[in-house]
Amino acid sequence: LPAASELSTRLATRRREVCGPAVKAMAAENCRWPPRIALLAALATASAQAPPPPPAPRLTTSGRSLLLDGQPHLVRGVAYSPTPIGTRPSASQGLDFFHDGYSHVWQRDIPRMAAMGVNTIRLYTIETEHDGVALDHTAFFDACAAHNISVFASFELLSAVHRLDTEIGFTLVNADLIKKLTILNHPAVVLWFVGNELNLPSTGWACNVTRAEKLEGDACQFGGAELHDLYGRVNELCAQVVQRGKMCASPLADFSLPEEYQPDASISRNGNAIDWWRELETVASSSSNMGIHAGNIYRPLKFSKDYFYHYAGETEAVGDVKPLLISE
Repeated sequence: LPAASELSTRLATRRREVCGPAVKAMAAENCRWPPRIALLAALATASAQAPPPPPAPRLTTSGRSLLLDGQPHLVRGVAYSPTPIGTRPSASQGLDFFHDGYSHVWQRDIPRMAAMGVNTIRLYTIETEHDGVALDHTAFFDACAAHNISVFASFELLSAVHRLDTEIGFTLVNADLIKKLTILNHPAVVLWFVGNELNLPSTGWACNVTRAEKLEGDACQFGGAELHDLYGRVNELCAQVVQRGKMCASPLADFSLPEEYQPDASISRNGNAIDWWRELETVASSSSNMGIHAGNIYRPLKFSKDYFYHYAGETEAVGDVKPLLISE
């Protein structure tokens, strides 16, 4: 099919041919299209219309700072992942305890978290349905908003289930994300994490096959040298999040591994997330839709304020001034 603008021009010309003098003699709407091209005319008009602008995001950045509704937002957060008494998180029972079926849990916890000073919670798993039954999270989100708690939701990426290295696989994942973003659209949700720790070799995303097997991981979809291919796909998914007025990020693991277990011999990172962020920022298509860097930091013997100075220096060297969120 021709482009919308070209199609509109062709149809306008055809309309003058069909209607002739009537175009000048009467209002344009009174000149009827022949049935065959009436539908094409409607489609051309709809296609030529600009898509609606995305809603204004509540969570934004200013340099290294996060802003919520235009005001500085220092995250005081909890990774909220309750296991109600008598349940065992599993694929069969579900991992989502934030819908109406577990209101007795979160109605107890949300006021307590707010009383502690929590202003942000991270959710690892949130579903739209379980066993064919729709799950309603509206009351949960409303309760968070009533207690001034922002929600960072998660869209899981599992290498054994999702395929980002094929067009068909990516299309299916993209459609699943759009469905979730649409159903779970609520002002309390200000950020979506797309994937989690995709740089960890055992997750089967960006890794060396032999080394991943040592960690009993899944087969690798992207070799270590294909880091930008992987995060380019994640960045495309983040575009869907940004278009809906939400911020997007993808937490990386910051860990220590012996050299023989590193993701790839060509990437000497030793699990240092800062090196990964610096590398990703050298290619805009790998992180342009990610508003912040998020890291799950596991270095108890070395973690101090020096980490933040190191992060600032290394990322500024490649022109990156995104805020850093400690997501675990």
